[in-house]
Amino acid sequence: LYGGWRDAREDRVYYVVQRAGSPIVVDEVSTVPSAAWLAFCRADPVGAATALVECFRSFTSSGYFMEDLHVAQFTLAGNDIYAIDSPETLPNAPVAAVLDWTARKGGTSWGGLKY
Repeated sequence: LYGGWRDAREDRVYYVVQRAGSPIVVDEVSTVPSAAWLAFCRADPVGAATALVECFRSFTSSGYFMEDLHVAQFTLAGNDIYAIDSPETLPNAPVAAVLDWTARKGGTSWGGLKY
């Protein structure tokens, strides 16, 4: 565990479990690519596109989706892209049933999960 924070507005706790590189844009409100992302795209455009597809596949194939995409949610570490925001569960995903069962068994509310 590298750290964490509490978002009082959403009543959620977020935690950091690994270092995920640097942002692919220069700041949160910009669409200007970072030097590292631009260099990767120029040196290996197919590798950069593959990294993006693999990032999305990593959570969509497990039953999650992101409904509020913005470029500041993604980082580059080596030749890998990471999503640094928490995806939501798809309503019919097997993982949604597990989370629902866990929440009911423990008497816990999972907050923003949409299942």
